[in-house]
Amino acid sequence: MGVIAGVVGAIGYAPYIRDILKGTTKPDRASWLIWLLEYAALFCAQLSVGTAGSLWLIGLQLLAVIAINILSYRYGTGGFTKENSLVLLSVCAVLTAWYFIRSADLTIILLIAVEASGVILTMRKVYKQPGSETLIMWALIALAGMIGVIAIGKNASLILYAYPVALIVMGLGVMGASWLGSKRTNNPSYGATITE
Repeated sequence: MGVIAGVVGAIGYAPYIRDILKGTTKPDRASWLIWLLEYAALFCAQLSVGTAGSLWLIGLQLLAVIAINILSYRYGTGGFTKENSLVLLSVCAVLTAWYFIRSADLTIILLIAVEASGVILTMRKVYKQPGSETLIMWALIALAGMIGVIAIGKNASLILYAYPVALIVMGLGVMGASWLGSKRTNNPSYGATITE
């Protein structure tokens, strides 16, 4: 189940990469750099407390994030805004704190909070510009989170559930923000971004 969760999560990035190459999705360079650092740190933190089943999800997603980060330098837009810089500083602060306190549980919680703040920026963007995100990726990320919860099983440490549950909430959050934005603007592109 862990492998399935990881594969579903990674496959979710394929339409996003396709849309980057088509020019219909333009990844924000700073955001994807932040997510690359955050995912790498989260993988290391999960590795120190988790099992192989929980690592597939974050590990395969990390590979996809690396690919999108590389593509963003050629096909992406933007630089470091005030919000992005704040999130990047937060990632660096969490990594520094982990070095000194050596608490993987606390690090996982803080990194998920950092990722959530980045996703909130994406939710704000997609609410204002419905159709600007490839929503099938977010739907598959939420699905991967659901499978990830099952993969962890019943007797695992509670901290291992935090990441897949966060994926469910964040994936559904972006989709919901896009839906609300499309209702606000009467933009029919919401459905197209899910089904393409």
